[in-house]
Amino acid sequence: MMGSNQVTQLQNTVSQSLPFEELRRGFSFNAFNCMKAYSYNGERYGYYGYDASGERTYKYDIFSAGSWTNETGGMNVSLQIDKMMLYPNGYLNMNQNGEYTKHYYADALRIASKIGSGFSQNLCDEMDKILNGVDSSYLDERRDIQYEEMMEELTELIDGNQITSINPIPYPEADLCNLSGSGIETALFFYHPDHLGSTGMVTDNYANVTQGFLYAPFGELIYEHNPGWESSRIPKYAFNAKELDEENGMYYYSARYYAPPTFISRDPMFEKYPSISPYTYCANNPMKFVDPTGEEVEFNSIIDVVYTFCERIVNKDFRSKFNELKKSDETYVFNFNTEAKNSLTTDGEKLFINYSDKIKDNDGNILEGENRGGYNAFSNLRHETTHGVQFEHGEIGFKYNNSNSNWDPILYDVHDELEAHVSGAGNFTWDATTLRSEFQDMSEDKQMISMKKTYTDIEQDMKLNNPGGKVKNDKYFVLPYKPR
Repeated sequence: MMGSNQVTQLQNTVSQSLPFEELRRGFSFNAFNCMKAYSYNGERYGYYGYDASGERTYKYDIFSAGSWTNETGGMNVSLQIDKMMLYPNGYLNMNQNGEYTKHYYADALRIASKIGSGFSQNLCDEMDKILNGVDSSYLDERRDIQYEEMMEELTELIDGNQITSINPIPYPEADLCNLSGSGIETALFFYHPDHLGSTGMVTDNYANVTQGFLYAPFGELIYEHNPGWESSRIPKYAFNAKELDEENGMYYYSARYYAPPTFISRDPMFEKYPSISPYTYCANNPMKFVDPTGEEVEFNSIIDVVYTFCERIVNKDFRSKFNELKKSDETYVFNFNTEAKNSLTTDGEKLFINYSDKIKDNDGNILEGENRGGYNAFSNLRHETTHGVQFEHGEIGFKYNNSNSNWDPILYDVHDELEAHVSGAGNFTWDATTLRSEFQDMSEDKQMISMKKTYTDIEQDMKLNNPGGKVKNDKYFVLPYKPR
């Protein structure tokens, strides 16, 4: 039987090897499973606020000072707010000194940040003009409400100790109405990501390297070029371009917090993947997949973000189909490749939209450049995304083949291929030398004849759809038919 010291040692060992267990004991979560407060050792605290959609709106970095008192028989703790970061929206953040950062994106990819300071006018005067008069005690009332909420929520983390005070900095010492800034933004920085979107380097507008990171596979930092560069004026965007909270050592992924190599709370969509731990990151394949929100995988690499973004700019039909798949209860993974693999596939859990800048002929030879017959990465992306929408509407499905351990398509007919080819042969392909004008110029009847000659091994006449409900097991993966 173990003695008390042995039990304590075992608990310490477990908490070090499984970091999310230790973190769970040092957490306070709200009703929507958003982390409100955090402490690892009772000396440094993080405190967080969120909007109605669960996106973070502010965070505090807090230090504590405790003293033992015989009167209460415990520790009296005074908390000192050291740093503060506000997030009015996804394009702007501001710290306690009035220094703000504007962020610029290409779709979901952050490409640059510009740092400024202050506001050239009196902020309260400007607000008064907009609201036609504001109660002069408004800020004081809001501060008092925030103070009471913080006292209540942080007390949950202090195990019987008594919080005597929280000393906010800079408020009320700072003049929030006039931060005395120039309003001039001279500091511009560019992010240079890898294939996962992780920040490799940050350069200024003179191409000087100001920051850089090296990562372990699951996102642990193994080297940082300039640890003091951000200096609380700009969030530290690192692995997967997510913010690294220095007060807790975790990445903020909107839906969840990530403490490499695991999330600290379970995946809200864990029922979709019963074979995978709800705490695991990207199905334990961080070299290939990214997890934009902590909820589901959508892109295999940053290349897929770029391709889908470009196509959505110019193609309304693709944009509509992409948005439909994004809203689906199923997970569709965009997967660019250079092996001429163009297909919609599944592993029984997720759907993979595989597309390439190459194609294969009937003999399996890979065709590139002008030999592609007009096909390119964008036309193949549109083609396979159309098959994804067909799956979403129960027009095609999958059946597991025990003989080759593959998921083979079912309910698959020539009408499905015709629709995909017409979508792929859109008027704009981002490659003027490979416009598929021959197929575009055919009449609908000739297009159908062409499809029947090409796809002789699938249903030629009837349009097949799923007559029943959703089936997702180890034999079938098919959704109910939904008219479009």
